[in-house]
Amino acid sequence: MSRLTVVLATLLALLAPVLSRATFHDARINEVMSGIGGTTGNQFVEIRMRTALQSAVANSRLTWFNCNFTSCKVLMQVPFNVANNGPNLTWLMGAPNDGAFFAATGQHAEFYWNSTAPGMSIDRTCGMICWGAPGLSVPIPTTWDPGEPNNYVDCVAYGGYTGRAKTIPGASLATSGTPDTDPAGDGMAMSLTRVADTNNNLTDFQLAAMTPTSNGAGNVPTQTSDPCTQAANNCPCTPATTTTTSTLPPPQHEVATHIFLAKNPDGPTARKVLWLVTEMSANMVNGNPVTNGATLNLKLDANSQCFSMPAGGWSNVDGIGFKYADPMGANGPIKKAQIKRTPAGVFQIKVIISGKNGAVNIVPPNPGTQGDMNFHINMGDQYCGSTAGGALNPNDAVTFKAKNAPAPASCNVTLCP
Repeated sequence: MSRLTVVLATLLALLAPVLSRATFHDARINEVMSGIGGTTGNQFVEIRMRTALQSAVANSRLTWFNCNFTSCKVLMQVPFNVANNGPNLTWLMGAPNDGAFFAATGQHAEFYWNSTAPGMSIDRTCGMICWGAPGLSVPIPTTWDPGEPNNYVDCVAYGGYTGRAKTIPGASLATSGTPDTDPAGDGMAMSLTRVADTNNNLTDFQLAAMTPTSNGAGNVPTQTSDPCTQAANNCPCTPATTTTTSTLPPPQHEVATHIFLAKNPDGPTARKVLWLVTEMSANMVNGNPVTNGATLNLKLDANSQCFSMPAGGWSNVDGIGFKYADPMGANGPIKKAQIKRTPAGVFQIKVIISGKNGAVNIVPPNPGTQGDMNFHINMGDQYCGSTAGGALNPNDAVTFKAKNAPAPASCNVTLCP
């Protein structure tokens, strides 16, 4: 066995996917209440964490859509993370302020919005309430549309709602299903309460005695202003009419390439390619390959090739990250892949391509000059990398290996068709 073969085997073993737990999206809307004690302005939305490490909720949004999806309003942009985390722990967004809310419920919410301001109240009779943000980490609010239900972790449609609901699972794996027929509370002491978790609002919610429960000591109740008065928050909210709100190319992120390795020792069936992104950055995972699949366009000098990773090969691990597996090559040369963001903030994409699974045209050009990549989550974002500026060693007729290349200024290869 050659030294290069040993090095490659060691690299692949060390880089085996270990999916990390995400920071906010493995959670659900647990209760919605409008009109506590007969007072319209006394309202709350309770969020329940399903697993640990779901407390990084800062910059997520709480948005209300009217009954026929002709208008919507961002009620709150969550200002801080919550104090505690753990399975089945809950936290509260309340209204109109701490004094009134505590008098009505005996509880202090983590955060407050002013439900007495024009348009800032949850209509008890009919509508849809959505909370969250797209991706595996909360992105900057200006980068996503609050009028698109599929951008949220969870949406609850109630009172015979007739508009568009959440239909794409995203990282949370939650959809709305059929709207519930009950209102958002009875106007006194009963809330619209989650009783199941089947991704169907009609099955999952019913009126029950309200039980608002805060996350615990640690957060100072905060009266938030109307987020839509701040231009930087991508407001006002306008309902999106379709699941695809733009015909423009998907947003792109330039990522640093940690390793790009192409081996061609004995012909097409023995070729191997590894592409690994490992960087501390603000890049977010926007899109869901489990539902829509993904593609990768690789180029090494004059040699380029598009690789398909159909949705059927992807899986979601505990709702917190994505991995792809095709050990027998049913879908082509890509053997495995992963997308994740670690608790430490490290963004990672890894793709392993094997000639044993299908023809690989990425051949070391002896010596090579530059490799470029475009990884696209279908109906999601694209991630572009390059080996320009990285260290090349070795670089010959057998192996092209680049390490620690910075993120390129823009994509050097196009999306796969």
